[in-house]
Amino acid sequence: PIELRPTKGRHWARSGRPDRVRATYNRGGGTRQFLAAFNYHKGTWFGRLRRRKRSKEVFSFFRRLRRHYPATQRIYLIMDNFATHATVPIRSWAKKNRVSLVFTPTNASWCNPIEAHFASIRSYAFAGTDHRDWGAVSAALQAALRWKTSHRKEMLEAREDRRRRRKRQLWRVRAN
Repeated sequence: PIELRPTKGRHWARSGRPDRVRATYNRGGGTRQFLAAFNYHKGTWFGRLRRRKRSKEVFSFFRRLRRHYPATQRIYLIMDNFATHATVPIRSWAKKNRVSLVFTPTNASWCNPIEAHFASIRSYAFAGTDHRDWGAVSAALQAALRWKTSHRKEMLEAREDRRRRRKRQLWRVRAN
């Protein structure tokens, strides 16, 4: 398990419990869409908080993401079946720019490797905090991604350990 350090905005009461967080049912500032990308092999993160949930914002995020890799390298983007992810402009751009769009089956978000990390990002960015504006939320999410990227060595080592254990188990089965 990953131990997360508290964010700067966390306030603790004398009892050792976090202060009561106000109810946020009245969202005067609306909602936002958090777009995040995870490089599975390097363990690095890239993300942006967007004001709207349109294909225009998704397309902009994909183009920006593409700039992080050499033009000759093929990129596989694994994502859900949200309609804004598969518009005609996005599909044609992907074809021209060596980007493969891989969609998870409906109601199977667990197939996407990034989903397992969102709980720790959410915990790091929001646990015990009371962000009053979207700028603070965006800064907290960016800090969470930077933290996850800075601790990628532990994650990659744990993945390698799991791979070695599976390999040893297979050899034991074959030996018997």
